[in-house]
Amino acid sequence: MVDNEFNIKLIGFGNARKLDCKEKENWKNGITNECHLAPEIFFNQSFHSQQADLFASGIFLFVILSIFPPFYHAKQSDFYYKYILHNKEAKFWEHHSKSLAEYLNLD
Repeated sequence: MVDNEFNIKLIGFGNARKLDCKEKENWKNGITNECHLAPEIFFNQSFHSQQADLFASGIFLFVILSIFPPFYHAKQSDFYYKYILHNKEAKFWEHHSKSLAEYLNLD
């Protein structure tokens, strides 16, 4: 998952398709799943690419470990992201623990 210099070596092909890179609209739509987008990118604000990459990597690793994304969009209207925004981590983890247990038939 990381090389000897701790560079992340993961890639997801879930949305892979041929894109015309000259078309600006293709860069806004379809390059990634929206749940991987840092809030700054989602709202077309300025952002630091390394921090946005770290955010996306965290989402990707969360999905690998828990099977489900932590939220669907990093915005206030997202039910699960709202838990994080309002420092209600216990509620956030309570939901994800139940979801994983149900998926694995552990309930």
